[in-house]
Amino acid sequence: MINSTLVHALVKKKWLSPFFKAVFDLVDNILLLENSIREAFVSKKHLVSILFDMEKAYDKTWRYGILKDLYGIGFKGNLSIFIQNFLKTRSFRVRIGNTLSDVFYQEEAVPQDSVLSVILFTIKINDVIKQLPTGVNGSLFVDDLEIHCSREDMDFIERKLQEDVNKISEWGKKNGFQISSQKTIAIHFCRRRGLHVDLKLSSPERKSSIRCYGCGYPGFIQSKCPKCTKPKEELKTVVQSVKLYAAESPDSPSSSICLTVCGRDAAFCADTGASNSIAGEEFFKLLRDHKFRFYKRDITMVLADGKERNVEALTTTVNLNVEGKIVRVKFIALPEAKGNRTLLGTDFLQAAAIVLNIQNGTWHFSENPHKQFSFYKNPSDVKENLPTISSHKVTSPETIPVALPETSVPVIL
Repeated sequence: MINSTLVHALVKKKWLSPFFKAVFDLVDNILLLENSIREAFVSKKHLVSILFDMEKAYDKTWRYGILKDLYGIGFKGNLSIFIQNFLKTRSFRVRIGNTLSDVFYQEEAVPQDSVLSVILFTIKINDVIKQLPTGVNGSLFVDDLEIHCSREDMDFIERKLQEDVNKISEWGKKNGFQISSQKTIAIHFCRRRGLHVDLKLSSPERKSSIRCYGCGYPGFIQSKCPKCTKPKEELKTVVQSVKLYAAESPDSPSSSICLTVCGRDAAFCADTGASNSIAGEEFFKLLRDHKFRFYKRDITMVLADGKERNVEALTTTVNLNVEGKIVRVKFIALPEAKGNRTLLGTDFLQAAAIVLNIQNGTWHFSENPHKQFSFYKNPSDVKENLPTISSHKVTSPETIPVALPETSVPVIL
């Protein structure tokens, strides 16, 4: 019922392509291309058609982009809230025989085998057909995109289609889609006699997003950066003076969220730099005391400087009560870690639909931005600033032992 209502409203607003109607199918798009080819043959013109292929189109659909497009079309109120709840907190498990895998959460994509998935995916991808300028025609059927241009001058066709390929590729980067350069093909249709110039089209190069954490040099992590990694001979220097600074950090982070878990109140740190939620030492002990079932798993941890470390970890799923909202989160526990704090990663923030406002020290649910909640602050964190500066004169490169104060974070309140 919701799908029929949504499709009818979109077609009535002339937002969807008419080929999305139930009376049309993929054959209509083929007939449209065939008709253009025959007209080019009759008028003795060249026609070049490009068939695009999207890499994992359904799995890369941007959920927030769907809601943004619905809002731009004019859909507000209960329908948008229903679709938002339909998309978020999606999980899946893999079964082989009688064995089930851990629960995994989908960060993006639309649900497979759902009647609403096709129309929601079409809403997100439908804007690609609007990138075509005058003189270039095209058709779109779900994720199958075809464009063609017909002219007597092959240079004009090549220049026009190259501009369109660049626009479509740029649109894909902004909306989470990627064009497969290997599966995308161009076909030249012509009945004119004589030799023709070969069509030369190129796909825009995708720039690497990897940069050195130290100097920002593109294409390298810090441990392999040619600018930051110096030969050992260059590292031999003589130290004349050393300034040592002692600093203290607050016991609780500035972005701690109060919640209830296992019948106890707690304050966990929300860390947008962590992709997964980590159970600290105290929280790990609490889960073991409550007989939670853990699963062994080998994981690869990527540090801030780009170095990787393989460790054996334990995973379990916990229900967190955040201001009356139950959020199911998968935690990773490191049994060998001591004194580490519990971190709520982006998987928790997305599942709970929480928006952080670090500057104002508040957070809120995305569905109710007017109701603000303050971060937890430990009263013992209010301390005087005691700057301690020690200067030492060193005449030779010696090692100076420095003892910094240890910090401990009480996870459970």
